[in-house]
Amino acid sequence: LRYAEDAGVVVVAAAGNAGVGLCAEPGADAGAQVSLPGWYDELVAVGATGPDDAAAPFTVGGRWVDLAAPGTG
Repeated sequence: LRYAEDAGVVVVAAAGNAGVGLCAEPGADAGAQVSLPGWYDELVAVGATGPDDAAAPFTVGGRWVDLAAPGTG
């Protein structure tokens, strides 16, 4: 990711798919789960929304999520 960032490339990835309510981040309590790949600062992390514009049931949230986009059929 750093190589891409140094080259001026914008990397976009899913924030993570683990279900609503998972909101862990690096350095959190030992029992917390970390959502990959979205928490890397070098990329744009995208969460998913449903038809009602609310968070999709499988998406995750946290401070690392940069934007949300339609993610269900």
